[in-house]
Amino acid sequence: MNELEIAVHNCRASILKKQLCKGLNTRYCTALNHLLKLGVRENISSPCQELFDIFISESTTKDNLSTRRTIVRWIDKEYDLKIVDCDGYLFNIPDLPNEEEIKKILFPIGSETSFNQLIAYTLSLMKDSHGSSTYGQYVHAFKHLRSWLIINNKSEFNVTDLKEYKSFNEDYFINCLIKEWVFKIRRRCVNILLDVAKTGKFEWHLYVKKEYVDKNIEDLIDGYFIKGNVYTKNSKNTQALHRYVFLEMIKILGIESEDDLKSLNRKNFEELCDRLSSKFCQNSLTTIYPICRHIITYLYDRKLLGLNYGVVFMNQNYFKEYNPCLISKEDEIRIIEYLNVCSFKVKAIMMLAIRYGLRDSDICELRFDEIDWFKEIININQRKTDNPLVLPLLDDVGNAIIDYIENERPNVNSPYIFLRNQRPYERIKSAYSICARIFNKLEIKTSNNKGKGIHVFRYTLAKRLLETQIPHQIITDTLEHVSNDSDKYYYSMEEEKLKMCCLDARWIGVKTWK
Repeated sequence: MNELEIAVHNCRASILKKQLCKGLNTRYCTALNHLLKLGVRENISSPCQELFDIFISESTTKDNLSTRRTIVRWIDKEYDLKIVDCDGYLFNIPDLPNEEEIKKILFPIGSETSFNQLIAYTLSLMKDSHGSSTYGQYVHAFKHLRSWLIINNKSEFNVTDLKEYKSFNEDYFINCLIKEWVFKIRRRCVNILLDVAKTGKFEWHLYVKKEYVDKNIEDLIDGYFIKGNVYTKNSKNTQALHRYVFLEMIKILGIESEDDLKSLNRKNFEELCDRLSSKFCQNSLTTIYPICRHIITYLYDRKLLGLNYGVVFMNQNYFKEYNPCLISKEDEIRIIEYLNVCSFKVKAIMMLAIRYGLRDSDICELRFDEIDWFKEIININQRKTDNPLVLPLLDDVGNAIIDYIENERPNVNSPYIFLRNQRPYERIKSAYSICARIFNKLEIKTSNNKGKGIHVFRYTLAKRLLETQIPHQIITDTLEHVSNDSDKYYYSMEEEKLKMCCLDARWIGVKTWK
């Protein structure tokens, strides 16, 4: 008898010893016979990963699949083969250490601590952290990580091994072998482990993806914000945009050290300009090119460039379409009616946008101390301009916010009203996806067939005010624009008055002399 026949014989004997019902015995014996025939067909004489992959893939029904998986699990445990399923999970994964063992861990941990100890300790912290609706998904993700570690014979804690698993997980996602949410939760498990390994504590928070560059380049980027640049006074979002453009330039130019910068010439920056123009739309380039010029001036001042190549980045002239995205009164009514079947959070966010025309950032960052329930006013400092804005608290808006706070909002101590539905309970970053889903669901098209975000309601509110002949200064104050120039885009919606300003076209092209 070869190894496969011995394994099948022992498995059959173990099943018969359990005295299962006649139907189950027949099912297991039939599957074992098929496994033997499969070994002969594939010319495989010992149990192995390749044989079991074929054995399971040829299952025809759910019962048949369950039976074959049980057989594989038994043989794998008996012979310690470390067989994995199609998703990369071990059929037999060892139990995690008990509480007594994980209490011995010292932080920050070193190589003397095993991955199993650290994972067991981390899961205990996550479970005790007021529970979580996604705790089971994390258990499943950690199970996959443990399977990968065991298969690759990695038992003692090592940061390099976790980075290797991260790369493995990313390759799987890039090749479309796993879904995006699975990829993200596995990546997050690695980040959580690294946090716990360093501090011994666990807190729910978002992990921001960071571009890692050479330390000298990192110092160069930091210097851009530190050494007297006007942009240091700007918002965090603006600084993040400048950092993103700086990193994008470094990546495209292939810069790894300061010496690489000194070897650049005009042709390199012309190629950079072409790459950026192919990656971003014209509207985005009007923001990105000035940042590029400012960064290049900074590098030139640091004597890292022979010439100031900022002149390469000239904004192209293009026709800017003054055709705001609006929705009709009928569509606005349809949206308000549809909000009655939506969640309380969605309704509250959308009512703030519809009634006040607030910006996305002002809605997402709305705080409890900005609503005076007794005076019935909303008093906010606008995130874009930092100017104060006072609005009346309308009944339908106030009721929608109260419904969300009392029925849906997570019971956590946060100054922000609108929070994520899942841990970490941070404030929401954008309401665009909420608005876009409603537009798609109701098949609503804007006047220019482009916008689907919160700003649509800002344009629409301005249009409604213009139609009722509200003075322009009141519109400026309502939208809280810094200057009247900001209103020009909105005034393009005032069609009837614009027609009164049309010039006589009869004299175009006619020569005149004085």
